[in-house]
Amino acid sequence: MEPATEHPGPPPASNRRSVVRTALLVLVLVGLVVGGLGSWWLSRPNVDELLESAEAAMRWKEFRDAQRLATAAARRAPDRADAWWLAGQAAGQRGAFEEAVRLYDRNPDNGSPVSRVADSRAAAAELLLYRLHRAEAAERQFRAALTIDADHASAGRGLSVLLAISGRRREAVQWIRRRIEAGDVTVDELNMLDAGGGTRYETDLMTACRKRAPEDPVALMGVAAESLRTHRFDEAVELSSLVMAQHRFPVVAEAVMGRGLLESDRFKDLLAWQRGLSDGAETDPEVWMIRGEYQQRFGAGTSAARCFWEVLRIDPDHRAANYRLAELLPGLKGTPAAEPFRVRTRQLQELKAINDRAADGGPTVSATIVRGKVELLRRMGRLWEAWGWVRVIARQASPPAWATELQRDLAAEVRRDPSRLVEPARNPANGVDLAEWSTGEWPAGSLASDTRTKDDQAGWPRFRNDASVAGVEMRYVNGGDPDRSGQQMFEFTGGGVAVLDFDRDGWPDLYFTQGSAWPVDLESTVHTDRLFRNLGDGRFADVTQAAGLSATGFGQGVTVGDFDGDGWPDLHVGNIGENRLYHNNGDGTFVDTTGVAGVAGDRWTTSSAIADIDGDGVADLYVVNYLSGSDVFTRMCRSFSGRSRMCQPFQFPAAADRLYLGQGDGTFADVTGSAGVDGVGGKGLGLVVAGFDEGSGRLGVFVANDTRANFLYRHGSDSQAGAMSLHENGLVAGAGLNGNGRAEGSMGVAAGDADGDGRLDLFVTNFLDETNTFYGGLGQGRFGDTTHQAGLAASSHNTLGFGTQFLDADLDGDLDLVVTNGHVDDYTRAGRPYRMAPQYYRNRGDGRFDLGVAEDLGPHFAKRYLGRGLARLDWNRDGRPDVVITAVDVPAVLLTNTTERSGHWLVLRLVGTTTHRDAIGAQVVVRADGKTWVHQLTAGDGYHASNDRRLLLGLGEYERVEELEVRWPRGRLQKFSDVAVDRELVVVEGRGLFSLPFDRSGFSAP
Repeated sequence: MEPATEHPGPPPASNRRSVVRTALLVLVLVGLVVGGLGSWWLSRPNVDELLESAEAAMRWKEFRDAQRLATAAARRAPDRADAWWLAGQAAGQRGAFEEAVRLYDRNPDNGSPVSRVADSRAAAAELLLYRLHRAEAAERQFRAALTIDADHASAGRGLSVLLAISGRRREAVQWIRRRIEAGDVTVDELNMLDAGGGTRYETDLMTACRKRAPEDPVALMGVAAESLRTHRFDEAVELSSLVMAQHRFPVVAEAVMGRGLLESDRFKDLLAWQRGLSDGAETDPEVWMIRGEYQQRFGAGTSAARCFWEVLRIDPDHRAANYRLAELLPGLKGTPAAEPFRVRTRQLQELKAINDRAADGGPTVSATIVRGKVELLRRMGRLWEAWGWVRVIARQASPPAWATELQRDLAAEVRRDPSRLVEPARNPANGVDLAEWSTGEWPAGSLASDTRTKDDQAGWPRFRNDASVAGVEMRYVNGGDPDRSGQQMFEFTGGGVAVLDFDRDGWPDLYFTQGSAWPVDLESTVHTDRLFRNLGDGRFADVTQAAGLSATGFGQGVTVGDFDGDGWPDLHVGNIGENRLYHNNGDGTFVDTTGVAGVAGDRWTTSSAIADIDGDGVADLYVVNYLSGSDVFTRMCRSFSGRSRMCQPFQFPAAADRLYLGQGDGTFADVTGSAGVDGVGGKGLGLVVAGFDEGSGRLGVFVANDTRANFLYRHGSDSQAGAMSLHENGLVAGAGLNGNGRAEGSMGVAAGDADGDGRLDLFVTNFLDETNTFYGGLGQGRFGDTTHQAGLAASSHNTLGFGTQFLDADLDGDLDLVVTNGHVDDYTRAGRPYRMAPQYYRNRGDGRFDLGVAEDLGPHFAKRYLGRGLARLDWNRDGRPDVVITAVDVPAVLLTNTTERSGHWLVLRLVGTTTHRDAIGAQVVVRADGKTWVHQLTAGDGYHASNDRRLLLGLGEYERVEELEVRWPRGRLQKFSDVAVDRELVVVEGRGLFSLPFDRSGFSAP
């Protein structure tokens, strides 16, 4: 009887060792007794007996003895593959990895029934990769195993992972398909088939392999791919060149190098890259994608479209190519319809949302979620994946009946054309023929790497934090501890800030929303919103109590607008729970009219805007809501290591936005559903209300959504005052996704004509590892992602942006950009930044930006904190725009513009008469000596913020304005000639232009 049968658990190590040795000794003694030494040699333990003893030693974890016994058996019978296999197993178990690989390698491929050659090669590969960090040798062993047995499960899986982490995911497809056919495919393997899937492998492994063997081409390729993913473009170029020098993986290395060159604007090097491409590059979708993006950056739209079409002929589900074709085709003469590519883009977005929901379940795969995914994959013609997911469900203990039926149907469908991942009929590229279009010229345009038009000696804007000395003492309470890892969802958003002149004395005042301890106690007045009155002498006074604004609740964003048209700015405050609408009484006090107005709501409101959206002359209210769900305020998630962490937005349902139409009597009607807004959950955080359709006079709504496509609501052809019809067309307009066809973690929004072409541009801040996105206005209500061309990509990869605004701090006539940053939770243990410095970008003069440094901008730009809301104002009325910022972990910041060398300026306040009084959407055109500026008065103002409703216009060196033109939303046009500069003006619709004198003599600079 075996020892394992006699003992419930392994005996002590000393006992086990003696048992094994005793067994051998008994055999030896038996031999001696039988017939002396010679007879013993003839009857010595045979190979099977040695292997039996070795297996017993393995069971008792006596790996050294097991190795000796198995090796003895293997030497006696060199053709016994099972002996070499067992010896290798024992060596590996005792940590002798090099020795184990040598033993596995001695396993002969003799074709015997007991042969474990493929097992030995796969086991050696795993040791080489995970223990010895020799990636190239590991790949050889995996491939050797698969040459012997193409269906070897562990070898196929191991090779697939190695290919994926070394930048060669497409090459892994054939091995994953074998696992689908075998019926044992895993969720991670299926996710590898989807470039947008959720599988993430340990990429540090390639770094370890390169450290072990610096010239290992597999490791070099893996580190190069990871460098590209983490936006270390120069490093990616360098490493891929080392791979190419070894003549290994030429196409993959070429694609990584080309992407690195393109993303770092190394266009001259990119020309050399294009000339030196290998023949195989013509079949690589990434190479074609790089070509297309290069052509698009230099305005060659037709050639770009041809290149993107080539991408999709190879990879029908390439997100970026589908999205870019959907954007490009409508603007190209005689082109086929873009709708098939738009549909595919929507399907890919839907698939991403399903993947997110599936990932939330951890290792347990929801049959309900998978069924929806399978149905979508079938519509997309991705039958292999659909079959694989059904097989995963069919392996469950009690599979649903639909899985059995679908498994049979999909198997038949796949086998009709097993060579293709996507049915040709479902590839949108096969529905059009762009083969006659040129693939473009190289070079496509100017190759100058630096075409600055601004004098570098002109100096940078400079700012000073005057919050404390000016009396603005406000610190947000987020219901938790920002230094504690693992916050709840509501703790990250922070508070809002609004700029308003509530007493109409000409001096901008400040309103801050406040959070509270959690859970919220509405009766407690420990933490309330705050109103600071600008005294006009360099200080603010807290007048919250006197103004009747002791609001409690968990405050989020805030907006300003005259909702009843009485000439006094009112406030709408977004909360977690019921919102608040405060009516300005005109005597320095406010009254809560939420109940009467009918706009309380009961959701998680982040931002809002007051504007006349339906064009009837009465203000309306758009409310952006974030997340919902019964546990959205209580749920805490954990990392893979078990540490508490904040949950992710995809783990909760969206809270739908609300649209309220003003009735003209101080009340509102909820028209969310009838107006076309209801039913589209976006998880919104920021918004802008503006005239997106030039000349129409109608306002649209742009909403920045977190992990979902952004919304752009515009009026339909049947829309009219009193019966408004909005259509969401962010995807069609080119502002729903980034240029790669991906939804991002969008937060803040800035709106303005930053590139000087007279069209409204949008800048959206996004999550860490995503770039912020600059949507350049293209006219006719369309936008294009020109982030890279604007120079705003590289510097935002490692930041998580919240509030942002365009402003012309040096008054040179070009809109600069300011961003406040900070992570949502503390991931510093994972090497992620938490607190972050704000950023200021100076406009070169052509819509391209340079990032400033604290040495130039002022010491505040060196400080790291958790910035949130950001608004623009001129609090000291010196004509230079200032900034106010809210944060989670530090008091509010009031950045006073102290720039010494600045240009001339105008401050305009617009007052509507037939148009709603706030005149949101009004456009101002300024002309001076051949120079033209276009500005628009917008509402919403991004994340949790409301800007100064006066337009602050920089004029540079121009000392007079030849013509000032105001285009009112309802169509009225007013022109004024020979306007003096460096002053504040009021333009009243249909009446005239008035200078607004004011006295700064009592102002004392902090």
